[in-house]
Amino acid sequence: MLSRIACSAACVGLALPVLAQGKKTGTDTIHTSGQVIRRANVLSETLKEVTYKARKKDQSIPSSQVVSIEWGNAGESWQRALFAVERGDFAQAANLFQETATSSERASLKAHASFRAAEALFLAAASDPAKADLAANALDTWLAANADHRLSTQAQDVAGKAWLLAKNPDKALAGFKKLEADATAKSLGARATARAKFGQGQAMVAQKKFAEARTSYLAAAATLQAAGAADDPSLRALEIAAKVGVGECHIAQKNLQEAQRFFSGLKRQGVNDPGLAAAAAAGLAQARFEAAVAKKDVRAVLEAQSAFAEVSATDVMDGDATAKSLYYLGRCLLELGKDREGQDFGTRADAFFKHVIARYSGSRWALRARLALKK
Repeated sequence: MLSRIACSAACVGLALPVLAQGKKTGTDTIHTSGQVIRRANVLSETLKEVTYKARKKDQSIPSSQVVSIEWGNAGESWQRALFAVERGDFAQAANLFQETATSSERASLKAHASFRAAEALFLAAASDPAKADLAANALDTWLAANADHRLSTQAQDVAGKAWLLAKNPDKALAGFKKLEADATAKSLGARATARAKFGQGQAMVAQKKFAEARTSYLAAAATLQAAGAADDPSLRALEIAAKVGVGECHIAQKNLQEAQRFFSGLKRQGVNDPGLAAAAAAGLAQARFEAAVAKKDVRAVLEAQSAFAEVSATDVMDGDATAKSLYYLGRCLLELGKDREGQDFGTRADAFFKHVIARYSGSRWALRARLALKK
């Protein structure tokens, strides 16, 4: 199936041949932060505004207020693509979204659907890195044709992540730096700036520039704190991820004692913050597990296993901390082996890895889980 999207990746966001499709208007629904606009015909999406026709008049709404758009009469391929996303079949979704982009007569839907196709390729690459280069190039091509699109900031973020999956941190870093520059020049807000800084931190970790990475993570967290991230769950999750990133730099450097001190302090900060506390506990368990493996300390592995189990059972955000803990629970079983965990230790470990892949398919831990299954 991916051969079709590979052929069309170069055309993402560009004018494409029109197949038969009735031209229908007034069937879109725009969900905003304060209202639902029904029976609209979306004409364009830009960083500044979404324009649409309703009641025979051209109207607009600031893009900052738009939460999502339901596209009416988008065709069978569009609906099948949405179902494919729901069941986690992102490779199929990529092809179906691209079919929508190819067949639609509406320029607004073409641009939106072609982005969704490229994004779905990235989600497919999260568990199959062989697709990462294709996804990154598709996103870059879309951005070249849709630089002012409402979704361009999101596309820049996803493109950077795709280049990281493709093991090209230099291109990822360049992309995240451009996102930061655009965020300043176009007044895109704290979310875009923080995502740019966070992405730069990830790219610098891949480059083994750990001191610079920590600086970027701290800058991302500070930006979000100043913007009042506590009032927005998605921004709060990013703020926590940035703080965790600082500690994970120490783990990547094998500074495991420093990592344990860092996460212990972070856990104390989260005494009244369940999300931060869970992330800190998972980070602390990760540091202790890696130290235990290095020392071949079975007792310490068992202690880490217990800590990961507690996080997976109590993480109210059910996010990165849970995905990390489930992945490491599988790793603990493999490390403890038959003597400690019985004949079925490998099967049980695989069950954890498969759960991460299925339940947290967009997580960075999905790829690690898939790699662990191959061992």
